[in-house]
Amino acid sequence: MRALLDLVDDDTTLITVNRRLSRAVTEAYADRRIAAGERAWRTPDVIPFSAWVERGWRTSAAHGFDSSASLLRPSQERVLWEQVVRAHAPRGNESDAPVAAGAAARRAQEANALVSAWNFPLEAAEFGFSAESRIFRTWARAFEARCLDGGWIDPARAASALADHARLALAKPRRRAVFAGFDAMTPQQQAIRAALARCGVEVIDAAAPQIKGQISYRTFDDRFREIEAAAMWARGILSQAPRSRIGVVVPDLHRERPVVERIFDELLSPGSSLPVRDTAPRQFNLSYGLPASRIEVVGDALIALKLSRDQIELAEAGRLLRSPYFSGGNRGAAVRARVDAQLRDTGEPEVSLSLLAVRAGQDQRLGAALRDLVALRSSAPNLQPLISWSAFFSNWLSQLGWPGDRTL
Repeated sequence: MRALLDLVDDDTTLITVNRRLSRAVTEAYADRRIAAGERAWRTPDVIPFSAWVERGWRTSAAHGFDSSASLLRPSQERVLWEQVVRAHAPRGNESDAPVAAGAAARRAQEANALVSAWNFPLEAAEFGFSAESRIFRTWARAFEARCLDGGWIDPARAASALADHARLALAKPRRRAVFAGFDAMTPQQQAIRAALARCGVEVIDAAAPQIKGQISYRTFDDRFREIEAAAMWARGILSQAPRSRIGVVVPDLHRERPVVERIFDELLSPGSSLPVRDTAPRQFNLSYGLPASRIEVVGDALIALKLSRDQIELAEAGRLLRSPYFSGGNRGAAVRARVDAQLRDTGEPEVSLSLLAVRAGQDQRLGAALRDLVALRSSAPNLQPLISWSAFFSNWLSQLGWPGDRTL
């Protein structure tokens, strides 16, 4: 980190591989300034690659680059992908599995970013090798068409367009650009790096320090055994050297967090599982914070708000029916569980608000609340100020009785 901080000055943009590294560098820079006795300083230009692309695109547009395309935010892009998935869901023998639009849109958005980053053309023969790849190619072409019709561009293609040194020059880069944390740059990133150099910018690759170590490779029957083995390995090291600093890298930690937390608690902090919890500090720290959507009362509210778009995924409808944070709470749990089972028997991957209102009529309070939502949605204008949307969403949740009768 010290070598990286030495590169930071007023003429340098430090472009990091992710937001986490940007925060770490900015905090370390502040600590260095405070240690030097300073009370104020210019904020260093430390920015993750994705945010740098967005800034470059908007700055070049503001300085006159001829472009009619508006840059989509990731959330806007996700909505557009969901619309494409719903409009082009596989039919016939193309795929045997029903498609849940939300999950499929997330995967398609990720795949699209990879295709752009590695300059992989949709015309490539590899996209015809399987039903899944053919479906994705259909979606990707439909997505491109919608962007063209709407005058939009997604972040992945904006990054490729930014490799045009004429546009990049208008993005007003600083005298020096430092790329930090990139183990292997994609062709897209290499093109941007070369374009910066053509603009007269000094480009530096801040390579991670090379540390020699012993590497071993083990395989496991499933992910649970793998996580358990990692926790036991860490416990073994701590038993010999309690002050050791150990890092365990978990792919998709945002999805695996509950499992990782449970297993590491059992093996490193066994007192945490007792009815009277041990007051000793945890022996480990999870560096990935819990998203607000993973907090039940917030997550259930977000699902309820998705109903305003008419359809939600079957699993989300089941969660809404089983939630204690809406009208009736736990009192109608048995009836709602029966409604959930009936919906699953239909085999449909998504449930509309109107269908849910009919099926949930077995629970008088929830059925009445859902019918009120149908009327509320039909009376709402498609366009209204943000303050009006805020009131609409608040009213929507109130109609459902959120957050319920229980004490939060």
